[in-house]
Amino acid sequence: MRLAWFVMIALAGTAHADKKVQGFKSDFVHEAAGCQVQTNGITRVLAGATALANTAEPAERDELEHDIDQLTRGLAQEKEYCDEVAAMVAFLDANANASYRSVERELDARYSKIVKLRAAAKKVAEELQPTTRKLIPRMARRTEPAEPKRAPGKFPSGRSVELPALAGTWQLSGTSTTDTADYREVSPKLPAIIASATTRPLSGATCDQQRKALARDEAATVVDLDLPRAKQLGIAWAARYTHREQTTAHLVSVVCVPGKDTSLLATADVVPAERSELADELVKLMLRMIAAQKP
Repeated sequence: MRLAWFVMIALAGTAHADKKVQGFKSDFVHEAAGCQVQTNGITRVLAGATALANTAEPAERDELEHDIDQLTRGLAQEKEYCDEVAAMVAFLDANANASYRSVERELDARYSKIVKLRAAAKKVAEELQPTTRKLIPRMARRTEPAEPKRAPGKFPSGRSVELPALAGTWQLSGTSTTDTADYREVSPKLPAIIASATTRPLSGATCDQQRKALARDEAATVVDLDLPRAKQLGIAWAARYTHREQTTAHLVSVVCVPGKDTSLLATADVVPAERSELADELVKLMLRMIAAQKP
C-alpha cells in the first residue's frame, strides 16, 4: 500500500485532483476490514479469558489475570489503530471533492500516524499469539454448548453433511472430488448475506506452499485459527483473512489438510465481512465436510 500511496502523491497536482484523493480510499477500506477481524478475535479471547478467571481456582487465577491484562492492553492498541484507519476513510469521504493540495498536509499527518500505529499493532498481535493459542483450547473445553439444529444435505458426490439450520437457504453443488455449499439470506432492510463453503483437492501445491503464499500477500491480514478436532482431522493449518473485490469485502476462512497424493483445501467465504459469527458457523460446516471427504 505504501508504493501506491507515494505513486499517487507524485501524480497529485494534476487535473482532477479530487479523483486522486479518492484513489487512496480503497486501500484504507480494505485495511479497516482486516483490522476489524483482528479486533474481533482479541475481543472474543478476552471475553473467554475473563469467563475462565471468574470460575478458576486461586492457583490459576493469577495467570489468567495476567493474560487478561495483556489482552486488554493489546485490544486497546489494536482499537487505536483501527479507529485511526476508520478516521482516514471518513476524512476521505468528507473531502471527496477537495483538491489534493488543499488536504495534502492533513493526509500526510494522518498517514504518518497510521504507519506508526500499524507497526505497533503488528508487534502486539505477534506478542499475543502465544497467549491466544494457550487460551483458545481452554475456552473450548470450559463449556460444551448444545449443538445447534442442523439440516441434512447431500452433495452430487454422494457425500452427506449436516448444514447449519439458519434463516436463509442452502444450495449444494459440486463434482466427484469437490463439494460446495452456497448460502443466501435476504432481508428487506439489510444487505443480502452471501456465503459459501467448499472442499476441493489442492492441485499443484502443498499445504505449506499454500500457507506461505498467504503470508506473502501484503493485502491480506491473516489470522491463525485454532480449531477443535484439528489433530483428529489431520489439519495442517487454518487461517482467516479479508479479501476485497472492488467495493466488496469478503471474510475468508481457509483450512488445509495434507494427503499422500493430493492435499484437501477447504474455503469459506462470507459477505458482508462483518458477519464473523456466520464465518464461524461455516468453519464448523467445513470441518464436517472434511470429515465426509476422509476415508
